[in-house]
Amino acid sequence: TMPDPSDDSSDESAVDEPAARKVRDPGVKSSFLAVLEIANILRKADENKKRIVRGETKQQKRQLSIKAIARAVRNDSAIDDDQTQKSTRSITATAPLCRDCNAELKKGRFGLRETSTSCTNCEETLCLKCARDQALIPFKEYDDNPLPLKKSSIKCYCKACFGQVSILDYTKSHDIIFPNQNKKNITLVWVHGGGASRALFRPHASALARMGYTSILLDLPGHGTQVDKRLTLESCVGTVRYILNRRCGKVKEGKPSRIIYVGASLGAYIGFYILEKLNDRFAGAVLLNCGQNVGPDCGRKSKAGIWLLRKLSGNLTNKTSMGAMMSLLNRSNADYHIGECNFAGGMFFQQGSAWCDCMDTVAPADIIPTLDIPILFFNGSKDYRDSENKWLSRCRDYEKSSLKVFDGGNHFFCHDSRFVDDMLQHIDVFIQGIGLDILGQHRSTRHGREYRRRT
Repeated sequence: TMPDPSDDSSDESAVDEPAARKVRDPGVKSSFLAVLEIANILRKADENKKRIVRGETKQQKRQLSIKAIARAVRNDSAIDDDQTQKSTRSITATAPLCRDCNAELKKGRFGLRETSTSCTNCEETLCLKCARDQALIPFKEYDDNPLPLKKSSIKCYCKACFGQVSILDYTKSHDIIFPNQNKKNITLVWVHGGGASRALFRPHASALARMGYTSILLDLPGHGTQVDKRLTLESCVGTVRYILNRRCGKVKEGKPSRIIYVGASLGAYIGFYILEKLNDRFAGAVLLNCGQNVGPDCGRKSKAGIWLLRKLSGNLTNKTSMGAMMSLLNRSNADYHIGECNFAGGMFFQQGSAWCDCMDTVAPADIIPTLDIPILFFNGSKDYRDSENKWLSRCRDYEKSSLKVFDGGNHFFCHDSRFVDDMLQHIDVFIQGIGLDILGQHRSTRHGREYRRRT
């Protein structure tokens, strides 16, 4: 029996009326399905567009317009550039770079930057090696009361600031000091020792300028303004030859030379080789601190010293070496323009092994007899000097050559005020005693004999 539709007790009447209308109303159902279908179509279109941009299907990629592809590529590249810049900024923030060598400065223990420091002048970040290799003691040339060496401190700089603070003029590799009066038309070429620069003998050259002498002070390769140039015997000869040709002119046949070579320590040992190669350019030589034989036939002590110098120079920075040099000078009696001559221009020990190679190659005992010029030797009594008499005895012009030993002087006697005036006076007398080739008038050879009697 079918239930009566009008019967209120039937189960069908228990169904919620609005829900029944949703199910039964065909218009609502069709609208709901249409919305779902549209949403599905949009979703597929979006996925399809993404697949086309990614290039998953070649056929769909062809259907995409060229403008859309270009726009998509531009958007992707812009995103990549932003990410690259962000990553670069994050790297820079976490690991700064050295201003001079662009090396990455990593953090040390406990987050401290043990591998970096800052320039004293511009405060730019530097790695320790660059900073400590570009170190000096600031010096004001016209300061009436300079700070004593014991109270001075070594400062580190970047490469640009180092050239500005140094007393060396980095636009040239040599200086010329002319006499103001009583010109003698004689030129002295000063060659410094290892690790120093052309500032080493600037006060001495100024004092000789008052006696009428012209002086040329130069930087050896590997030192001063030529610190990036490789130090070899041939490069040293080339440097001296270039300056002589430029400032003194080339040799004219039949015209005697009026140039004196002055070298100290490394400049003296290399000077033997320079004098051999440029023998016709010099009328005489003054060699300081070269009484010890360090050549290929040297003794065990000298070889041990050369070996130690080679090891230390390869493992110590310029600042550390300068500190050791300051300690030696403070214990000595050296007091003649020490800050200006040794530390205001910086010191350069980067090519210490090259010094050793040059000194180990030169054999003074074989070169000296070939030099047709008189030589004046200077040494301190407390310095190493096992071969000074041997060098003097081999001089070809023995009568005009001489040796002067300063009693109580060490390796730094040329900057000891007790001996400076005497040393400069000996140089003046030695040049006068050379004779006709220099001054154009006859001179007695008694000066050489007088030197030997004194020493």
